[in-house]
Amino acid sequence: MRTLALFSCVPLLAQTAIVDPAQALIQETKTALEARIQAYRAHVAAGKPRSEFKWNFEKELARINVQLAQPQPEAMKHALLVSELGYRVVGHEKVAPAAFESTRAAVPATSPAWGIEPSLFTELAENLSDEKAVTAYLSEARVHSPVAEVRSYLLEQQFEDALDAKDVTTWKAALATLEKEHAGSKDLASARKSLEQYQKTAVGVAAPAFKVASLEQPGTEFTLETFKGKFVLIDFWATWCPYCRLELPFMHKAWERFSGKNFEILSFSFDQKAADIAPFRKKPGTPMPWKHAFVEGAKKSTLADAYGVVGIPKAILVGPDGKIVATDAELKGKQLEVTLEKFLGK
Repeated sequence: MRTLALFSCVPLLAQTAIVDPAQALIQETKTALEARIQAYRAHVAAGKPRSEFKWNFEKELARINVQLAQPQPEAMKHALLVSELGYRVVGHEKVAPAAFESTRAAVPATSPAWGIEPSLFTELAENLSDEKAVTAYLSEARVHSPVAEVRSYLLEQQFEDALDAKDVTTWKAALATLEKEHAGSKDLASARKSLEQYQKTAVGVAAPAFKVASLEQPGTEFTLETFKGKFVLIDFWATWCPYCRLELPFMHKAWERFSGKNFEILSFSFDQKAADIAPFRKKPGTPMPWKHAFVEGAKKSTLADAYGVVGIPKAILVGPDGKIVATDAELKGKQLEVTLEKFLGK
């Protein structure tokens, strides 16, 4: 009888096991963010304007602020801080660099709390000015995080950055680690797809053919033949893409310098509607006075596949003979003018 009584207690003990509050919050926030992101994707897939989607994490943020105002165990404080950052970033709030810095200072790189949303590391890196400190922080998380999803995400980001910069040694090492330690992960699949797509427009490869309608000249079509004998910067972008907008000042400056020197720009829009582009170009600072076309289907289009577009912005410089002469990091930020000088002179 004693034996039977002992075994009968096991399920009850399992049911009443104490749940770690920090882990419970991490899972709660992760689930809430994923649910809202999926709802947003469904909203966009239904053809509704992106700007009309309501993220609305006010209740979650109010609750977190109340908890942060009270003394908390260290692990719980880490979970609260990363949850707050996650709700604000995913909710498209304007987050000051100081907020990212205070979170980095308070939450160790190896905290399980970063498993809430690994992409917050990318936001962190882009909002902090101390590049050396950020590099060390990301490296610590990439190697020692207890969350496999964090390690694989950061490895995939390292792979993408190295591929973009044509750092063969680094991207091969990152890919090898992904294959060894994260077989079957979505990050390994993403890295392999990026490599496959990258090779479609490697330097020296003939640019894929296309035929697209001009947005501004009815009846006019652009093809590679349109730009034969010239250098043409092919730019994949969208008005809703913040990283694309960051590139525009550099593109405008390059256009002012080189537009009369055998140089053209053709921007392919991945917007939901072609009608979204003209109002954007009427705003101060974004006239984009070069050639434009709209890509129906965006990343799912045959044009995007032909040019290996995994994400935007993506830039490709095609030479007068139709072959690709520069891509990606060579054509971003201040490096764009440096690269154009190489081919078009100062």
